[in-house]
Amino acid sequence: MSKPITLLYIAGTGRSGSTLLNNLLGQIPGFTAVGELYSIWDRGLLERQLCGCGEPLPDCPLWSTVLNEAYGERSRPDPHTMHATVETMLRARPLVQLHPRWPENAYRRRVDSYVEQMEPLYRALQAQSNSQVIVEASKLPTYAFGLTRLTAIDLYVLHLVRDNRAVAHSWQRKRRRPEITDRDAYIPRVSPIKSTYHWLLWNGLSEALGKLKNVHYKRMRYEDFVVSPAEGLQDIVDFVGQSGQIWTFDNVLQLPLVVHTVSGNPMRFEKAVTIRPDIAWRTQMPRSQYWQVTLLSAPLLWRYGYFRRDGQQIV
Repeated sequence: MSKPITLLYIAGTGRSGSTLLNNLLGQIPGFTAVGELYSIWDRGLLERQLCGCGEPLPDCPLWSTVLNEAYGERSRPDPHTMHATVETMLRARPLVQLHPRWPENAYRRRVDSYVEQMEPLYRALQAQSNSQVIVEASKLPTYAFGLTRLTAIDLYVLHLVRDNRAVAHSWQRKRRRPEITDRDAYIPRVSPIKSTYHWLLWNGLSEALGKLKNVHYKRMRYEDFVVSPAEGLQDIVDFVGQSGQIWTFDNVLQLPLVVHTVSGNPMRFEKAVTIRPDIAWRTQMPRSQYWQVTLLSAPLLWRYGYFRRDGQQIV
């Protein structure tokens, strides 16, 4: 029997800092960071969007080799079919059908077929990158629930949490998508109400992942990580059972290694990153939005330590 693949899955909601963390983990020997791998079928293969290395994904030296080793030319899954399954796996409502006590059903069979076809991809990626840990920043816990059905992986879930006020403010910014080269395209902006709904849902489901017997779980606050990034990376390395000491670095870091990310925040193309707390939302966010978002997300903000007992902000 083949050795299980160690998969570190960064879970949570969008704009939580997963791309920064993904790229930093990709600099550690033995770690291969791939970004939002669930997008390989549509954004990567169908739309030929750019890999983190700057090449269209089908032409990327790593991914072209990985795909050929995993499937060859004739047995490669149909990207349209795989993407359609991913779309169903991203929804929260069908998750109950994966429960062992739920009767056998078409959704479970469809998810099982998908993850079985993903196993050769993970194994080829591990072999071609010569890595001990694959880091996937697909974030959405609903997709991770599907991956728990793949017995070939040893799943480590890193639940990355960020203050919802910062998340809601970030979703209001206009950002170009450089991975799309045939036209000007921008990341859709999301209203504070909608982003708060997703913040509550995805963080709640990420916690639920940690209740499963076959999942290793750790929660980390983005605000704590950016204050002590070397310490945070060391905690993650220890969490997945790897050895080695993380290098020390300043808040401005050059990234010497190319990270072959499938999709993610536009910052994945940057060769230098500045690691610092993002507190612009405190002064730039309209007060009506601030209080709206704070009140709606207060229970989880409190749970994750974003309030003191006297009601003051910790960060």
